[in-house]
Amino acid sequence: MFITTNDKTTLFEDELLKNFNSYKNCIISVGFLSEEKLTSFRDSFLDIAKKGQFILIFGWSRDATENLVKFLKNLNQDISAINSKSGIYLSTETFHGKVYSFYDDKSAKV
Repeated sequence: MFITTNDKTTLFEDELLKNFNSYKNCIISVGFLSEEKLTSFRDSFLDIAKKGQFILIFGWSRDATENLVKFLKNLNQDISAINSKSGIYLSTETFHGKVYSFYDDKSAKV
């Protein structure tokens, strides 16, 4: 179990970064990520797309600002330009899911 805190870096984020570096593929399904968090993981998302496949399923939220939507669209273009099987998918319904899965030919972690 990983517990997040209000600190700039957390055990959970450290674990995510370790897995981004260790695996070729990643599927993330979350209800919401701030633009700040998306920016902090942007390079990791792009690196995964270069190695294998990266998919982010993002739950639509009424809290999503116009700037966040624009950011997601731009990030999606960058990711899919690297790997056409990678990208960001926006749900038309709000959901509160939080699944982070990493996998390659030898192992997987959820």
